[in-house]
Amino acid sequence: GSLMLNMIPSAEEYEAQTKALVLGKKVFENKVLGKKRHIRSIIINQAFHQHESILAYSSFLHTRTHVDIADHLFEMATSHYSEVRKNAQRMLLTSIRMYKDDLMLQPKIIEILKQDSNLYHERFKGALYVLLGPKEVSIITRRDWSLLKTLWPAVVRAQPSEKPSVINLLNAVSESVNKQFHTLTIETQMGNKGEEFARLLLESSVEVDRLPTAEEVAAAQDKLTKTNNSCKTDYLELLTSL
Repeated sequence: GSLMLNMIPSAEEYEAQTKALVLGKKVFENKVLGKKRHIRSIIINQAFHQHESILAYSSFLHTRTHVDIADHLFEMATSHYSEVRKNAQRMLLTSIRMYKDDLMLQPKIIEILKQDSNLYHERFKGALYVLLGPKEVSIITRRDWSLLKTLWPAVVRAQPSEKPSVINLLNAVSESVNKQFHTLTIETQMGNKGEEFARLLLESSVEVDRLPTAEEVAAAQDKLTKTNNSCKTDYLELLTSL
């Protein structure tokens, strides 16, 4: 866990520390002293807490090692043993929240969703729980058409289950998409006016020799066209598959 999270507190731990700090300030403050009403240890804790707040709500780049650890955590998160499953899910969801990425778990989730939900109840339920994930960075509502075009059809085609826990999770996944999935860009266009204003803004803030060349502008336009075509293709594939 420490290796995966780089010793960074989870959002839950940070909130608990916040409550403890607020309580400590109220208990030990001396209002007679005015601005100096807080004792030295409280000030130190507050400074440390401020630093941790930056870490707790920052995003980080993951490495191959993190992906490998996530693979092992996912295996435990879909384990037959409930305690193992719960602890691994907690660690995995904290990691997803911190890295703001699915940590390449999508293929594994899809593979489990294709299995019999009654025969592999624990694995199926664990995969759905990971898929649902933290509300703010849920995998099922990831803003990426290339991911959604395979993930959503897998959920739709998942075999129905008689287990109430699985039914509730599937309903939660559906509700998450309805409430948390915002409009996702399919195509981005830059008009002549936009390009003109962008250049004026650049000219007012950077040196002339650092302005983009005509070749760089053309390359950027070509990249935008390719991105638009890719997003449009993925979007249409998603519509067709559903």
